[in-house]
Amino acid sequence: MELKNSTIDAFEAFVPERILLEAEQRWDAQNEIPLVQSMGKSLYRTIIPDGGQELEVELVVKGNTLRRYTCDCHQFKEDKLCTHIVLGLFAYRHFAEIQKARKKAKQEARRQMKPAAGPSFQQIIDVMSIDELRLFIRQQAQKNRQLQHELKLTFAHKISSEDEFSKYDQLLYQLFKPTTAMTHITKRKCDELCGVLTQLIDQSRDFTALEKWREAGALLTAVYRKIRYLILKAVEEVHPALLALQKHWYLATEALLEKPIPPLLREEIIRNIIEVISSVHYQVIDPARNGYRLLYTQQVPIQEITDLVQLHNSQVHFRSHLHALWLLYILDGLTLREYFLTYPNHRIHLKSFVQYLQDQELFLVLQQVALLLYEDAHTDHAFREQLTWGLMMINSESSFYQPLWLHFWSTVKNNKMLPGLFWLLEHDPEAQSQARSWLNVPMNQDDTSRRIRAILLIWLEEQTALAEWLIQLEDLRLIRQVLSFWHQHWEPEAIEQLLTPVIIQHLEQYAGTQPIKYLHDLYNTMIHLGMRRQAENSEEAVKTHFAHRSSIQNPTNS
Repeated sequence: MELKNSTIDAFEAFVPERILLEAEQRWDAQNEIPLVQSMGKSLYRTIIPDGGQELEVELVVKGNTLRRYTCDCHQFKEDKLCTHIVLGLFAYRHFAEIQKARKKAKQEARRQMKPAAGPSFQQIIDVMSIDELRLFIRQQAQKNRQLQHELKLTFAHKISSEDEFSKYDQLLYQLFKPTTAMTHITKRKCDELCGVLTQLIDQSRDFTALEKWREAGALLTAVYRKIRYLILKAVEEVHPALLALQKHWYLATEALLEKPIPPLLREEIIRNIIEVISSVHYQVIDPARNGYRLLYTQQVPIQEITDLVQLHNSQVHFRSHLHALWLLYILDGLTLREYFLTYPNHRIHLKSFVQYLQDQELFLVLQQVALLLYEDAHTDHAFREQLTWGLMMINSESSFYQPLWLHFWSTVKNNKMLPGLFWLLEHDPEAQSQARSWLNVPMNQDDTSRRIRAILLIWLEEQTALAEWLIQLEDLRLIRQVLSFWHQHWEPEAIEQLLTPVIIQHLEQYAGTQPIKYLHDLYNTMIHLGMRRQAENSEEAVKTHFAHRSSIQNPTNS
């Protein structure tokens, strides 16, 4: 069981109570709080003692979201969760509180400092000429290596990136020059040019690996211009090679943006991504990895990303854009309910989103989406049944299903889902109260409703009520239909003891109106289920009761 990419509160809510309780007891009992080390990139490391061992726990925490976690212990390798992970999370919270307190103390100290007498810093900057400012920076940088480093990191891109870009842009211009006179580029030519651009993107990855940020950025920028050119001139509006090329470009750009590249280069690449996404030709190939996700990782506000998605609301594949956006909403800790208050018409795409989440096994996200669909009065009965059965087949922890139980029961009742009823009786801790509540509601008199009532009475072991109910049934075939379930929950002798009087009263009441074959089939089913002795005893008791009749034949010897 893995609970990655969830908020810390959500993670603790889904941790099994046994593990959480054990972690709390060990936390209270320990003499020293484990030391947490920040390893950069939102990565934190701590050592958790366990007996004679020292187990290393690593957490990737961004904001209030627990992205990933690992532990060296054997239990984590098997279950993907252990007590040490929870202890590490407790230690991280303690560490975060200390850091927050220190930051607050520094801010308070700065606030209480008296401002220096004389003109302000801004006033001094305003009166300095450009030459004076340049001379001052040069003198200070000669004495301060940190200032030199910051200047290079911030402004080196201005000097060399244009030269690098011009070099690659000129190279690509010569390659694409023969196509400038064409109204449209043929499929074969488009494939050829896409192949060349793919090789250049691979080269940019090499530059990234060698920490040549400016060359990698310049090459990706030049390639991006030609991708836009191909999109405008390609014969096919959606060319498979172009889609693959765009995805390749995004992955290479993602790898570059993860590096400490100059800020101006980073801003330029982000602008390029926004331009690509804004194009009417842009398609989302993978909702989990795409341009929207890339912008999100670069701190672009979620509302700005939402506005970009709305540009594509007339596209055939608009739902793929929405799937990508909804994943970001949940990743950002927002609820989709807030989104649908603004865009209620987009609810129709939730069904396809459910299928995507099931295929990708994103079950925590699926839970939130399922609650929306259950609460939506426009969700049809057939899809409710499909959604319910899909969630049941996940076989997750009981805590995962906690907010879903009532919706499961409601769907099973309304749709008369026999497989769903069997699943609920086996898994829901409150199944007994739900079953009794269902029995108190008047049921229809169709065959499925009769079977459901018999199943509930059998499961609750209500012998008197079950006998009274079965006696009322005109057709013995219904008893045969529930006999397998009955055999799973009752002892054979108890079944025989209740069933024989029911059969006798049934024959007395409906003799001559129901084929005797139904009784033979019932006894044969008992024999097939391993209850031969009980079938023979019941048959003998029936024959004895109706000794004066000759129509009762021996099914066991037929």
